[in-house]
Amino acid sequence: MAVPKSEVAGNIAPIIVVGAGPVGLFQALSLYQKGIECVILEKRSEAISDTRSLGIHPPCLVMLEELGLLSEFLKKGIQTKILLFLDYVWQIQEFLKYNYLFLIL
Repeated sequence: MAVPKSEVAGNIAPIIVVGAGPVGLFQALSLYQKGIECVILEKRSEAISDTRSLGIHPPCLVMLEELGLLSEFLKKGIQTKILLFLDYVWQIQEFLKYNYLFLIL
């Protein structure tokens, strides 16, 4: 739900997160879990209906785990170690904690 500009104007917070997309919401949740107050500003009044990402990279899986969100994500997608984009093959490095790319379905 969007907060009217009049309500945001009177709200003082040490941090302003601009954008309520995946990165902005992730950052706001990270701050909240550390006890740091923030305000999220988003120009859209409704959610978008299309996806903006194909997958979640291994370092992001570690961050989702730290926030306690990883198990829910893993229930809703697939793991892959190799992706083929036309004539380009991308392989995940084996030394990472999560050595796969997680695809969102």
